[in-house]
Amino acid sequence: MEILTQREQELEDRIIEKVLLRIPEVIGNLITHHMSMRETNQEFYKKHSELVAHKEVVAKVLENVEGENPLLSHQKLLEKALPKIQDQIKLSNGMSMEAVDVPSLDYNGAF
Repeated sequence: MEILTQREQELEDRIIEKVLLRIPEVIGNLITHHMSMRETNQEFYKKHSELVAHKEVVAKVLENVEGENPLLSHQKLLEKALPKIQDQIKLSNGMSMEAVDVPSLDYNGAF
């Protein structure tokens, strides 16, 4: 029984060592991916400067498109989302975003 426990511990130690040795590679890949996405976003907003004021709409629509197309690259997602983003902005431009008065709920007469 003790031999099995010792063997399990050795195996566990080797697994932990392999995982720890891969951490720098994983972090490097994450940083590279983040920088690539940042550059893609900067190019997108440079091309479509009218969308800079609507970053919340862009993010929301992009999130929906990404949910429907999880395997597309970030660049392809932006291209696919662009018409939907523009449509959403057109819809929201016609709406007033100012505060409205809440109607009184007091009863003042007959129906």
